[in-house]
Amino acid sequence: MSRIDDAIKKIPRRFFVGEEYYKSFWKDVAIPIGHGVNSTKPSQVKRMLEFLDPAGKVLEIGTGCGWQTAILSELSDVVYSIEYDERLYERALHNLKGYPGFLVRGDGFKGLPHHAPFDRIICCAAVKEISPDLMDQLSDGGIMVAPVGDAANQKLVKIVRSGDSFDIEELELCGFVVAQ
Repeated sequence: MSRIDDAIKKIPRRFFVGEEYYKSFWKDVAIPIGHGVNSTKPSQVKRMLEFLDPAGKVLEIGTGCGWQTAILSELSDVVYSIEYDERLYERALHNLKGYPGFLVRGDGFKGLPHHAPFDRIICCAAVKEISPDLMDQLSDGGIMVAPVGDAANQKLVKIVRSGDSFDIEELELCGFVVAQ
């Protein structure tokens, strides 16, 4: 079993989703967490984390209910997570009590330049294109994993920084909520 599997098993999703989904929390399905947002299905979280290889200082964009944030806190030295929606931010703040890291309410498109560089960046909503400003927040050798595209056509991409250049690899098709 991998360290990612261990972290996912250690952080049960049932503590992060609503009680009305109690019978579904263990299934490999996306679960609504309110405000038009879903908690990503566990297999997709695992895939993204495998591509990301969490380590060091991590920036997560799109905290949602905080489940993936908690998993990242098991796998990294420090996690910064940004949530745009105030209601989801408040929910995540409650769900993440006792977990180390920093939860910020703000605009994920901008990242957190005053805390950069980050060894890893993970985006939890699709964007039409990745901002160069966000890519610049990666450390040398840093990795970013993000869904890119519109609601009908998305690909998960991995970006690796090497000095001033960025290697962008398309990994697989995916389906995430689109960032507004």
